[in-house]
Amino acid sequence: MNAMKHPAGWMGLLLIGAAMVGGCGYRSTPADLVLHNGLILTLDESGTEAQALAVRNGRVMEAGAERAILNKYSADREVDLRGAVVVPGLMDAHAHFVGYARSLANVDLVGTTSLEEVLGQTRAHAERQPEGWVLGRGWDQNDWEGEAFPERQSGLDALFPDRPVLLSRVDGHAVWANGVALAMAGFTPETKIFGGELLRTAAGELSGVVLDRAADSLQALVPEPDSLQMASLMAEASRRLVAAGLTHITDAFTDVKKGIDKVQSNHAELAAALMGE
Repeated sequence: MNAMKHPAGWMGLLLIGAAMVGGCGYRSTPADLVLHNGLILTLDESGTEAQALAVRNGRVMEAGAERAILNKYSADREVDLRGAVVVPGLMDAHAHFVGYARSLANVDLVGTTSLEEVLGQTRAHAERQPEGWVLGRGWDQNDWEGEAFPERQSGLDALFPDRPVLLSRVDGHAVWANGVALAMAGFTPETKIFGGELLRTAAGELSGVVLDRAADSLQALVPEPDSLQMASLMAEASRRLVAAGLTHITDAFTDVKKGIDKVQSNHAELAAALMGE
């Protein structure tokens, strides 16, 4: 019988074809994300490479050939890598996670090229955080014209007559403080600290730049973030690490668990997430 002359025959063939396609499981497996058209280095013992992978609920379900993955998975989002390389999450074997988290509350002065830029960024940061100490890190006078250490009399005291300010140099061996912070520490031009130094202006006044052990004395005055602040900072630090490809760290700070436990006491759900539980 010629199926061309019988529509019912054509309908039967279509139903058979649909059943065959459905039976083969074409794009029948759900996924949240499919990456394809890339070089995926699995870094397994065999050095397996793939062109595509599927992800669901934050976990890699399968990596394999381009067409095999695209035919099997139906994803909410597909990304054409256009030849980009994908590797497993990176590990940092010597991190300072707690310190990094705390630093996010500070103004980042790395790369500043002048005293005026340092003062401008510090003032903007202080306006966003209008209470407490004004903290920052990253300035380097060697990147400024003249390469001279700053003096608080050149703007820091005028900008912050009432709030303590402590700006650490890029190497951490020096800080620049305003008069309020110096007064809180009890520093005078006559103060001497073993293993440290307080720089003075040509007129003999404290410039606000304090080195090594003397800097440590000033930094010891800065209050620790409370558990709520620390929880927020650690969450933001975690997001930034993941965005950079870091999915595992070993913290070199021996009291890191103590710090996380402190957060966990009031913020159990967040602390558990930070610890990967």
